[in-house]
Amino acid sequence: MKKMLSVLLLCVCIGVVSGCGAKKRTIECTVTQNLSNYKLNATYKIYATGDVVDKVETIEVVDSSSNAVLKEFESTLNTQYGNNDKRYGGYDYKVTIDGSKLESKVTIDYSKVDMEKMISDNSAMKSFVNKKNRITVKGATSLYEAMGATCK
Repeated sequence: MKKMLSVLLLCVCIGVVSGCGAKKRTIECTVTQNLSNYKLNATYKIYATGDVVDKVETIEVVDSSSNAVLKEFESTLNTQYGNNDKRYGGYDYKVTIDGSKLESKVTIDYSKVDMEKMISDNSAMKSFVNKKNRITVKGATSLYEAMGATCK
């Protein structure tokens, strides 16, 4: 009986430490933009435990007949993601051009991101996080929806 009670107590403690059995879920946001010199298709997969975002995987595809447009996107994305990774950590990215398409694949692991520093640099981020400075699902989806994405 004592051993059973100890095991039960251990299970309860593990549940509390790991978020009380918060449910894992994935939300997908997509956006398409057609502009005069390029088309953008983007998918953002938000992986969350309960209401807290664990990571986001992004695939952005830019289609353009203009090599200059693709090179500008490549330079901008590499600079942006590279700077974010150096400053805050948690970014894994690859930007490639193949013919008339640029593909950007990015994973942001929020367990490795220095959110204190990110919020300090950009106070607007405060409205997308909870009291523990963790990005919320509502915060992440509102960011993508502000860019015209539809999230499900």
